[in-house]
This record gives sequence, structure tokens and C-alpha cells, in this order.
Amino acid sequence: MATNVSEVRNVLLGGWVTAKANVIAAGQNLLKGTVLSEIKSAAAAAADAGNTGDGTVGSISVGPLVKKGVYQLICNGSGFNVLSPEGDACGVAVLDEAFTSRELNLTVAAGAAAFVAGDFFTITVSGTGKHKMVAADAVDGTGTAEQVLMLDVDASEADVPSKGWESGEFDAALLIVPEGESIAAYRDQMRVKSMIQIETTGGNY
Repeated sequence: MATNVSEVRNVLLGGWVTAKANVIAAGQNLLKGTVLSEIKSAAAAAADAGNTGDGTVGSISVGPLVKKGVYQLICNGSGFNVLSPEGDACGVAVLDEAFTSRELNLTVAAGAAAFVAGDFFTITVSGTGKHKMVAADAVDGTGTAEQVLMLDVDASEADVPSKGWESGEFDAALLIVPEGESIAAYRDQMRVKSMIQIETTGGNY
């Protein structure tokens, strides 16, 4: 569902309600009820000072479901286990091959000295403070539902300060995600953050 026509929309139904200031990134004209996610970026990989191998990690980019925090790349003897900030496995990066995942993308390049088990790198992912409409295939880390926009915001020309709900009960029929996507696909993500989708007949009332 997508529109840029302002109208009365009783998106918030109640529940335990919390909200937080945000900034809507330029280039968007969004309505109250838009599901938001913060734009994220990854820093350069930092090699542990005790590494035996002298290879590098490059071509780093974030996937739609990247998390803020420190990712670890730990050598298992033949490649590198990629772990999320919570310690969950994202996959194994093979030397000199592109590693891709829904969280982080990168390439570990071999150097003159071979890596050994236990060598590791860290990659810190941070939020930019700017928010966009959530999108399942985002390439800037905005694939996880994190807020619901509290009011209409026209940020077509420049960044605009705003506010978003971070918890509460919401009319699922009035939540806005990109055209072609279903709000139901974000139900579990939102529930974990105490943003509960309530099924109603929807509409203005």
C-alpha cells in the first residue's frame, strides 16, 4: 500500500506506547503509518593485532537485515565464520570469494602469510540516525521494521526531523510498506519490538 495523499488515519490503536525522535532521509514523501527502518553503514574491518595471516577484508556492504553492533570474522582454518553482534552464524566466508548474506557482504583476501585458526577481524555497523520506509531488499540496512511514522512528513527536498512509534498496537490495514510488499511479512519483526499488528477492517474512522 502506498500513497502520498494526506488523510485521517487512526493507525495507533493503543497498547504500551513508546515513541522516539527520528530524521526522515531526504527524497521521501511519507504518510503517518509508514513502517520505518534506520539507514546503517559498516566501518572498515579491523584485524586483530595477533593475527598470523596478513590478508585483508574488503568490499564490505550491508544487507537488508544487518544489525547495529560488532560483527566478528573468525578463521576456522579454511575460511572465516561470520558472526552477528548477537553471536548468530551468518555463514562462512571462503578466501578470495565474495561472501553474501542478508546481513553483511564482504570478501576476505589472502595475503602473503596464511591465516590460521583463531585469526579474526571485527566489523562495526552503526546507524546513521536517518530513517527510510522499510524494504525487504534494501541495500542500506533498512530491511527490518523498527518504527512506525507518527505523522505525515514531506522530506522530498531535504532531511526532516520527525517522530516514530517504537511500540504499541497498530491497525495492520493502515500500516504502509512498499508497493508489492505485504505488511504481514513484517509481523514477526514488529512483534519482537512490541509493535503489534491488529487485524481490523481498516479505513478511516
